[in-house]
Amino acid sequence: MRIHCRKIIAALMFTAMAAGLAACGQSGPAPVPAEGPAPMSREGLAPDDQLSAEEVFAQMTTQEKIGLMIVPGMRTWTETAEVQETGESQETGESQETGENQETAEETAAGNGETRETSQEQPQEETPEEVTELNRQIADAFEKYHFGGAVLFEENMEDAEQTAKLTEALQEANAAGGGRSRLLICTDQEGGNAAAFTRGTRTSGSMALAATGDPAQAEAAAGVIGEELKALGITVDLAPDADVLTDPGNDVIGLRAFSDDPETAAQFSAAWQKGLREAGVVSAVKHFPGYGGVSESDPAVMPSVDKSYEEIGECELVPFAACIEDGAEMIVVSHILYPQIEDTAYISRVTGKEITLPASFSHAVISDILRDDLGFEGVVAVDSMEMGPVAENYNKEEAVGMAINAGADLLLVPMDLGSQEQIDKMGQLIEKIEEMAEQGEIGEERIDEAALRILKLKEKYGLLREWNKEGSQERIAAAKAAAGSAAHHQTERAIMEKGVTLLKNEEDILPLDDPENTVILCPGTYHEYAVEFALRRMREEGKLSQDAEIPVVSYLENSEEDVAEAVREADTAIAVSAVYGKDYLDPSAENGRRSALMDRILKEAEESGTKVVLISADLPWDTARFADADAVLAVYGGRGMTSLPEQTSGEGEIISPNIPAAVEALYGAVSPQGKLPVDVYALDRRYRFTDEVLYERGSGLEY
Repeated sequence: MRIHCRKIIAALMFTAMAAGLAACGQSGPAPVPAEGPAPMSREGLAPDDQLSAEEVFAQMTTQEKIGLMIVPGMRTWTETAEVQETGESQETGESQETGENQETAEETAAGNGETRETSQEQPQEETPEEVTELNRQIADAFEKYHFGGAVLFEENMEDAEQTAKLTEALQEANAAGGGRSRLLICTDQEGGNAAAFTRGTRTSGSMALAATGDPAQAEAAAGVIGEELKALGITVDLAPDADVLTDPGNDVIGLRAFSDDPETAAQFSAAWQKGLREAGVVSAVKHFPGYGGVSESDPAVMPSVDKSYEEIGECELVPFAACIEDGAEMIVVSHILYPQIEDTAYISRVTGKEITLPASFSHAVISDILRDDLGFEGVVAVDSMEMGPVAENYNKEEAVGMAINAGADLLLVPMDLGSQEQIDKMGQLIEKIEEMAEQGEIGEERIDEAALRILKLKEKYGLLREWNKEGSQERIAAAKAAAGSAAHHQTERAIMEKGVTLLKNEEDILPLDDPENTVILCPGTYHEYAVEFALRRMREEGKLSQDAEIPVVSYLENSEEDVAEAVREADTAIAVSAVYGKDYLDPSAENGRRSALMDRILKEAEESGTKVVLISADLPWDTARFADADAVLAVYGGRGMTSLPEQTSGEGEIISPNIPAAVEALYGAVSPQGKLPVDVYALDRRYRFTDEVLYERGSGLEY
């Protein structure tokens, strides 16, 4: 490990962080004894009382402690039916009991169209189905292995009622197997574009929150999200994203970061964490030690940040230190290579060449920096171990062992429970971890330390109480009432209105005083819905004439000539631009079509004398790409709406607040107050970022 003069470097790091802190937390599945786990002694306790973490820990076996450290996912389920030579399907689970998922005796041979008999050695797999309710196999796995929790993804969550029923079923399965604590049910709900549960209140997203200039808005947004997650039965939000966006080409993080300024990111991350905590949900701050400096977005390549410990102490670590100071309870360590900090060699399974260990497997990163230097005492989780580059380059069992020895407590999705085969492999993994502990390859004291730390977190949030199935219907009803409530949407709207950022306003053309002579141009249907929603809401509130007819046209779905004609006929063309990554800026790139069309719109407007107002709906880099627009608004969230909501209150509807806030600002219903939370760099002729700052962080006009 390349860690030298740690005391000196730590001192330098904390000096650099001071400003940020002042401004702001192999043979099969593992066996389970036939009689199951010994029951917990609850003598003298009322049903709502809970044992202490130490009392629960004292009764646990090593295998139970290992299970407690594992938090699997279950995005989809694939039923594999092994077929007899007679063509009859063998029993593989509950689907056969209902006569479903029967396989035929013949299949098409690859490449030649011939048919051949299917035998037991040639299993057939059905198309994966999204897991929105527990099947018997997954329920059995939660009963058997005593997992510490589960991760829910967008595939698992259709709406509030279904999601609440799923979390209830998970807790019930865990309790039925004698689980000694309730599950930590986790999801990624950062807000804005990054929302796994899409049927609730999304809020504006991190960068839009930072544009308000007020960390209290982040706390309020997190409070709304936390209230809804808790009602759904979700106990851990894998948020906030505390990364500092030091590389504008980082499309993986992008709008998920609050800012490219470490102090700003620190203030808003700590505020977000506080809002979640006060709502009764665990905040898992990510992606330690920082993902914002990664420029490589190829999912097949291990991301890397080539910075020294001293350099990240002045930047990347500042938000994490602020969250720790504010009482952080969980931090997620990412699979990022930091070769100047961790240079231990590992032979890649893909290339056969030496690579270094990622932060998630690094003792230097987790134990030395996060624990010793930053003083973090909470639960350390490592990011999903099913991510492509990690799963492909590192042996799963070795990776798990390295992560635990490095100081990890929770292993997020070391394996997805997507089939019976995967469930069996999970059992084998648990068995292997226990074997490695017995042989001294994993320190047993590390397993004990992790288990007790997890139990203490659960104790704090009341998760060591017995599961009470009797309250199920009341909890489901509460979830339906909370998710996407009118009150939450009103808070969401008020926050976003404070984040609308006006960067350019030549000749004070905004606000528009004659809506009749405008046209609004959008990329596609989902953005059109967002625009139409805003126009209808303004009419209902008396902020726009009922008679005002404002055409809304998709420039991706209509012919170029039709779009050009719409521009020529208007006095002012409002162009909504949604740039999701740096490759969208180059008209010759695969994703560059919308930029090419925007160039055509600007050219047509110049020739016809039409004014152009640019709404930068997503990453603000297009404010430099289309700098010739007469006025420029940025709202930092280009996710549209899947349908036009029936109620402008948003009650029970899917609302995206960013684009509607921008549209209302066009006509003076909203006054821009936001300040740019990142520097926007000028582009060269090949649409690459230069060192010239076109719009400085903190820019923002008003009217």
